[in-house]
Amino acid sequence: MQKVTTILKPLKRISPSRYTAINRCPYRVVLSNSYASPLLPYPPASHLGNVIHECIRLIVTGKIGTSADFDEVWNCLLSKEERTLGDMGFAFFTPLSENVPGYTIKKMQVKSLIKTRKMEVQENKKTDSSILTEKWLEAQDSLIGGYVDIIVNLNGYTKLSDFKSGKILLEEGEIKEEYEVQLKLYAYLHNEVYGKYPDKLSIIDLEKKEYQVAFTPEECDELATKSREALLEINSLIEMDELEALARPDIDNCKSCLYRPACSFYWNLPLSDTDSIFRDIKGHVAEVKQFRNGNLNATLHKNDGELLVSHINSEYLPFLSGLIGKEVAFYNVKQGGMPERYRAVKTTKLYEA
Repeated sequence: MQKVTTILKPLKRISPSRYTAINRCPYRVVLSNSYASPLLPYPPASHLGNVIHECIRLIVTGKIGTSADFDEVWNCLLSKEERTLGDMGFAFFTPLSENVPGYTIKKMQVKSLIKTRKMEVQENKKTDSSILTEKWLEAQDSLIGGYVDIIVNLNGYTKLSDFKSGKILLEEGEIKEEYEVQLKLYAYLHNEVYGKYPDKLSIIDLEKKEYQVAFTPEECDELATKSREALLEINSLIEMDELEALARPDIDNCKSCLYRPACSFYWNLPLSDTDSIFRDIKGHVAEVKQFRNGNLNATLHKNDGELLVSHINSEYLPFLSGLIGKEVAFYNVKQGGMPERYRAVKTTKLYEA
């Protein structure tokens, strides 16, 4: 709720999972690196994804072997993620079971992997195999690094895989480019650490369906070179305070960015062009009213017009009352039935502009 002040930190390294994000908007990645936590609520599905990934890792390594084990671990991890949401001020997203679409189906899909894993163990008993999960891989110069989901070594044959709980394919039927790039960079890191490229790269969904990613060592090396070049350029621009060169404001990029409150370039976009019913607005606070139910209405002055935001949580009363005459930005408000009328929702956040 306070005014956002940004002290940008240089990037220590680039992770394979961030490479595509850097190409879309380097400034977004820099802001993410500079803040301890997001400035806006992010989808609760991300927290369920943490639970899913950890359960998959424990199933693959044999630490979850029964349905009872799974239920115990799942509930423990779920409680941990929900506490984290509460600590971040996003308790309204709990329980996750009621706030993540497809929760029950995703849980059963992960649980079904126990049976699949038991079958694989039986098949591989007489083979020379090893499995590494959540393995940290880092380039020799430490400029590229990240955790790969799983590395399987079977009779000298190496397969590197990544689990995804969401959609893997585009509408055209092709694997999302960002997933392919991520795996190719992990392949490069595997070569850096072990002195050889894996024999196979694949992406695995919750139905245990596997999608192979074709690659060559040459293209993996090229991606690594581009990653290092991007890292050096970004840190140079931070040092020279040339932030405009880092930012790439675009409606499609910005609408899901959780660091919009720290980006002045975002407000240069024609925000009314989005087809979403949710908006970000700002204006000078002219008046604040509180009703018997505790909710607030705020009247904002913007240029020659006037904006009204209703249903604001009472926790914002001291904040808004102390900023009469000053500019405040409202993020994630719902467009009302009349022009210049907005309604706060549970994900609405306020910052001094």
